[in-house]
Amino acid sequence: MKKIRKIVAIFIVCMPFIAAAQTDQHAKTFFDKTIAVLQNNPLQTDFSVTYENAISNESEIKQGKLILKGNKFYFLLDGMTLFFDGKTQWMYMKDIDEVSISEPTGKELSDVNPILMIKEFRKTHMVQFDADDVEASPNRLLNLYPLDKTADHFKVSLVVKASNKQIVSMKISFKNGTSTLFSTKNYQLLKSIADSVFVFDKSKYPNVMINDLR
Repeated sequence: MKKIRKIVAIFIVCMPFIAAAQTDQHAKTFFDKTIAVLQNNPLQTDFSVTYENAISNESEIKQGKLILKGNKFYFLLDGMTLFFDGKTQWMYMKDIDEVSISEPTGKELSDVNPILMIKEFRKTHMVQFDADDVEASPNRLLNLYPLDKTADHFKVSLVVKASNKQIVSMKISFKNGTSTLFSTKNYQLLKSIADSVFVFDKSKYPNVMINDLR
């Protein structure tokens, strides 16, 4: 249980530290279009999360799956499955066969969902194209710098496909020498998806223990 909570906590970004540079308007426009795709199109993607410690030279990789539709999502990572239908969240822990039910805040949701986290960055970060970004490249490179001086991280690096605004990867670089890299694979924009995907179906887990926190 502690291990799973640690994995979830790594996604948390404590908003953020001031950058000397200012937001690039062209970069912001591109970023806004990327956010619009996330908001307006159902999507699903497999992903990997790589945790690295530059000081100890340690790394760890976890695999997961995400399905997103507006503010609804299904999120699977290392034995933990989250279902969120827009109001209620079910957190299912496979190793103990328990589901916790809650009604989380927007901040709590973005803390565990990297795609929702990207949406929050629009309000809290300066946006610039990376110095190595090439406009004609199939992938655009964006750097996001937090506005809060007390943030745990100093930069978020986004790689986005220029053609369809697909998130290829997101790397959060922390001040303590660690980083978290979220990389998508088998990314698909969907025409539609049933809302039942985002609701925990107890009939599929006949012996589950229910912990209702509402």
